[in-house]
Amino acid sequence: MTFSAREAAWEILERFERRTPGRRHQTLKLDACLERVFSSAKSASWRSEDRRFCTALTYGVLRRWLPYEARLQALSQFPWSRVAPPVRALLRLGLFQLLDGDEIPPYAALNETVEQARRRGLSKASIAFVNGMLRAVQRQQAAGDWIPPSFEAEPSAHLAQVWNVPEWLGARWLLHYGKSETLAMARMLADPPPLSLRVNTLQTSPKDLKTLLMSAGVTCAVLEDDPPECLTLSGFYGSPVALPGFAEGAFFVQDRNAARVSRFLAPEPGETVVDLCAAPGGKTTHLAALMANRGVLWAVESVAAKMARLQENATRLGVTILQTACEDALTFSLPDGGRADRVLIDAPCSGLGTIRRHPDILLQLTERDLAQYADKQRALLVHGLSLLRAGGEAVYATCSLDVTENGDVARAVLKDCPNVCLLEERQWPISSMGDGFYMARFRLEQVQ
Repeated sequence: MTFSAREAAWEILERFERRTPGRRHQTLKLDACLERVFSSAKSASWRSEDRRFCTALTYGVLRRWLPYEARLQALSQFPWSRVAPPVRALLRLGLFQLLDGDEIPPYAALNETVEQARRRGLSKASIAFVNGMLRAVQRQQAAGDWIPPSFEAEPSAHLAQVWNVPEWLGARWLLHYGKSETLAMARMLADPPPLSLRVNTLQTSPKDLKTLLMSAGVTCAVLEDDPPECLTLSGFYGSPVALPGFAEGAFFVQDRNAARVSRFLAPEPGETVVDLCAAPGGKTTHLAALMANRGVLWAVESVAAKMARLQENATRLGVTILQTACEDALTFSLPDGGRADRVLIDAPCSGLGTIRRHPDILLQLTERDLAQYADKQRALLVHGLSLLRAGGEAVYATCSLDVTENGDVARAVLKDCPNVCLLEERQWPISSMGDGFYMARFRLEQVQ
């Protein structure tokens, strides 16, 4: 029997149903799950359309996870926790095809979902439950009977049941960002962001790469207020590896706001610069380009496989000033007691700023995790500052939206390091401009 895209999506979604929130060693990465499916023997006969359909199904369900759960819970005669994970996953998959799947007729969504249950060998009771629940949602949808909580009356519940923002996170956003900006960010989560490329100015120019892409039928543009080396593509859904210029190192796939981080550090040619949390190398190679391949650029990464990937990217992009240190960032020091002109600490974080492209984060992150990240982030920032010469500057950055990982970390370090001053900080929310990012630039006034 042929292994279909729907069956693959069901298997992946079932894994998320069985997940344990807060157990970091069990964290599932949707991209990795899809890659395992695509490289398996079961999908060997798939066409590109099958891969796109499987990707659309899995990402589509994860982007509507909480709204679907609210509707199904309200209709189910059983507590949701008592419904078996395979059945829960199949119901979500059927609901996506019924309510949000483009060009999938309702009868096809219903019939195919029930047939999937039969082919998998679910019990007659489970098959009847799936069929009954989906038909109940269809009737409810036709009658307009599903009315979620209003944003004004119950903002956190509204954010969860309409926009897929967990209630604990919605409450934090409302506290730190206010109602207007919180709702604007939440609405962004319904759709994936466009693909953004950072032009590698060591090899080409934004104008020349744009011409090359446009000649291949790829629509792209440098958008207003974007970093000048960023091109945003529209209507492109293939693999960036297949784009012209990739093999020649003409670009690196990088979010537009992520590209602001290296510019915020503002390295100069000839300087000694350290990227303390370097893999996979997007910001490292950007720093090299801003330095015009002149000076010394240290990339620190403790995982050998990630370091190998970074070096591969650096080679493809023509970076020649790279020095690598495969070790824990907290133990790294420059040779012979040297000091750096600039240090980048792009710290490991919750990734809350990237949930538009990584909706799987929302299913597994807990509020408790934020403080655990902050402990490591403070240590990394303090160590990064210790590598600077007097007058040197460091940038602390996260792809997070939460003050616990951002402003609170900056202020705690300032309190502990009286010889350091904060020059500037910025918080970019999730927007049409890109992912959410925090950046703070510090200066070391004197070496202690």
